[in-house]
Amino acid sequence: MEILKALKVEATKLEQQLDRVRAAITALNGEGSGRKRGGYKLSAATRRKMSIATKKRWALRKRGAK
Repeated sequence: MEILKALKVEATKLEQQLDRVRAAITALNGEGSGRKRGGYKLSAATRRKMSIATKKRWALRKRGAK
């Protein structure tokens, strides 16, 4: 029983160490830095124009494939 308890303690230590290593990797990659990447907001009219243009392209491609 003593060996099993010691192994569980060791496993917990290793998991904590792995969490610290993963956190360091994430920090070095620049992920999770709190910066929001974002963009810009499009107006409803602009989104509608883009949607119509995309649908036209799809229709032309679909007709051209026949």
